[in-house]
Amino acid sequence: MFFMKLHGYIINPIRFGAGLKIKNVEALAHGLPLVTTTHGSRGIEAGVNNAFLYGDEAGEFIQAMASNIESVKLRT
Repeated sequence: MFFMKLHGYIINPIRFGAGLKIKNVEALAHGLPLVTTTHGSRGIEAGVNNAFLYGDEAGEFIQAMASNIESVKLRT
């Protein structure tokens, strides 16, 4: 968790795997901005574009990361 707090936001570009992605839950529990994929948001879909941002294509993912970096509102 130290690494997460040190950098101030989390990117988790999950493409495959099963179950809830616990790193995403940990990031949200600590109030850190999160960018993940549709697959990474499975189980916490209700938070899309509210608690976290996502992107599946490279351009979408980069735009979500840029939005988090540029917007203080998204980071709080």
